[in-house]
Formats: sequence, structure tokens, C-alpha cells
Amino acid sequence: MALGGLVTLCNLVLSLAVGLRLLRAGGGLPERALAAYFLASAFLSVLCQGVVYGGVADPTLALPEAASRLVLGLAILGMAVGAVGVLVFTAITFRPQERWARMAAAAGGALALGGFAAEAALEGFTVVLVPGPGHWLAWAGRTLPMAWVAAESLRYWVLQRRRLRLGLADPLVADRFLLWGIWSAAGFVNLSADVVARVVYTVLAGTTTEMVMEVLRPVVIGTMAVTMLLGVVSATTLFLTFFPTARYRHWVERRAHAGPV
Repeated sequence: MALGGLVTLCNLVLSLAVGLRLLRAGGGLPERALAAYFLASAFLSVLCQGVVYGGVADPTLALPEAASRLVLGLAILGMAVGAVGVLVFTAITFRPQERWARMAAAAGGALALGGFAAEAALEGFTVVLVPGPGHWLAWAGRTLPMAWVAAESLRYWVLQRRRLRLGLADPLVADRFLLWGIWSAAGFVNLSADVVARVVYTVLAGTTTEMVMEVLRPVVIGTMAVTMLLGVVSATTLFLTFFPTARYRHWVERRAHAGPV
């Protein structure tokens, strides 16, 4: 638990630093959209989720029900806002001339924000075994954008790698696409862990209506362990994307000059 907390803290600090750096850079809409993701989703939402789910793993840390609902609702709203930011960033950065990409970003944003509204109106914000349709709409709205940006980043990495072999690309730029693709893929898997955890619990407990704490706690703790490992990947790739050390840059350039990537 202590190691997991340390990994989460590292990601929180990194997300805050990256978000503020993007805002201070004074760039255009893609930079501001990405900053919205890091500040609203990767920082605020993760902080709120840690408070709520930490209370599930350890009842002595649990908030009162009303406060827990409020904090969880803020977390889900933060993820919806962050999803919109990722969609805008992806469409403008990777598909600036494609009309379908703008339409996909608009539809995805409507799904993320609409899912949040549906969950608020139909279900409220609480930790339950089998969430209603509002929860899954919100989940899809915040998960699919990460799959899209991962696919686009890795596609660009493949293109840059081909150009690199001809001496027409910067090895650091090509590597940054790879790092960004790995980071976003880890984020997608992390968000998907929610579904896996619920299925595992249902199979082990044999119920979809009762919380068997003897089963629920190990599942929650196991899920947190998986997300911790993914958090290590996220922290490493995010740091190297925005704050690459001189030694790492030298290693990337030397590897590129040594032969095919």
C-alpha cells in the first residue's frame, strides 16, 4: 500500500507539473486541451478517487456517505472534462484536416459529458457492484479517447521510424511518439481495470447484489496493485516525454545512429 501510494503521488505531482507547464507555455488549443486533461482528470480526479476507494479498502478511512458521493461525483466530472481535452488534442494534433476526426471528437465529448449527466440523474455517485447505464456511458466516454490517442501516437511512431531510417526524422521526436503511445495505452488499460475487477468479483463472490467484503477487499487491493504497476509505466513515460534527461536523450540519439530502430 505504501509503494502504491508513492507511485500515485509521483503521478499526481507529474500530472500537476505537466498541466501547469502546458498552461504556462502559452500555446494554442491543443496545449490548453491537454492541460485540461492533466489538471482535471490525471490530477484532481485521481486524487478524489484515491480518497473514495481508499475508504473501500480500509473502512477506517471511509468518508461519510454524502461526502463520498460528492467526492466521487467530482472525480467523474474531472474525468469527463479530461476526456474532452484528450479528444480535442488528438483531433487537432493528429488529424487536423480530417472532418471525421472533428466529428468523432464532438461525439466523444458528448458521450463523456452526457454519461456524467446520466449517472448523476439516474444513479447518483456511489460505489456499487453493478452500476447502471449512466456509469457505463461515462466509462466509455473517458476510456475510448485514451485508445484513440494511443493508436494515433503509435501510428505516428511507425511513420517516424521509417523516416528515421532514411535520415529524415529526429530520433528524439520519434521516441517521444513512442513514449506518448505507451503512456496513453497504459492509461487505457488502467481505465479498463474497472470492468475486469467487477467481473472478477462477481465470479468469486457469486453475487451481483451483495458486497461480500472478504472478497471485495482483496479484489480492490489486487486492482490497486495492477494500477500501481501501470502507474509506474505512466510516470516513467510521462517524465521522459516532458522532462527527458541529458543521459536519456544521448541514449536515444546513439541508438538511432547505431542502426535500425
